[in-house]
Amino acid sequence: MKMKFTLMLVAAFAVFGNLKAQEYNLFDKADVDENGWLWFDSQEKIDKYVSLFNENDGVIDPAGKVIQMSCAAFGDYEPTIADPELTGFGEPAKKGGIKLAMSEGFALNNYKGGSIYLRLPSCTHLSVCLSSDDQMRPELKAALSEDTFVEDYQSLKAFGWTALSGAGETVWADLQDIKNSVTTPSTIKSDSPIFVKIANGRTAYLIIHGIKVLTSTPTSINNVESGKDIMFDGRNVVLTEVSDVRVYDLTGAVVMNGYTNNLNLEALNKGIYIVKANSKTIKVCLR
Repeated sequence: MKMKFTLMLVAAFAVFGNLKAQEYNLFDKADVDENGWLWFDSQEKIDKYVSLFNENDGVIDPAGKVIQMSCAAFGDYEPTIADPELTGFGEPAKKGGIKLAMSEGFALNNYKGGSIYLRLPSCTHLSVCLSSDDQMRPELKAALSEDTFVEDYQSLKAFGWTALSGAGETVWADLQDIKNSVTTPSTIKSDSPIFVKIANGRTAYLIIHGIKVLTSTPTSINNVESGKDIMFDGRNVVLTEVSDVRVYDLTGAVVMNGYTNNLNLEALNKGIYIVKANSKTIKVCLR
């Protein structure tokens, strides 16, 4: 009997350990390859996930898409562009990407080139695939709030007199493990929303061909079912218009309801719930 009970405990720890370690791809399964990478090789994927962001506004657009582009921060503010027909550098050269505008000139801590901003509901993994015809000197910055001014984002990794890579193509892997012991946040690995900037610090174009993002939070754009007019960001049920919203537990009992377009579910216990609104139904997971 004691042996049986011990085996049951081992099995239980294994199950709960797997649940705790569960990860979700930020992007729809239909849009990523077998290794979980989103490649910017089609206009459909670019239109779905990438939007323009004006850095001069000072804050990231909370209504924008998960990937937001920003122009160079000097001179004529050369735009950053996304194009599925872009040809990268490397053998063989990849096609399609986000081309970060050139920086002002080589100098320590000069990262005034084009950039992208990522609005992540959480982050357990982040890697990017880059190419350039010269040395690559990107900077990684992050903030814990979408209201943080761009210039106040904390630098986690900046390539001053060194370089991430020479000319060609490289994968900048495991960005979630980069730590800064001086400032906050110390890493972009997070179970809550995190906002990330990748900027070009070189007088050469830097092309981002692909990105891989894993989260601890299922959202409306990845692994939960979603109705056309209902979204879930890990904490809030968001609708396109004010509606009657009902939240059910798995026994069918109504545990929350409201007439709103934004219903916060944080008061509920962790678990699986069914949300109904506008004749649509989605399944959400509170973690």
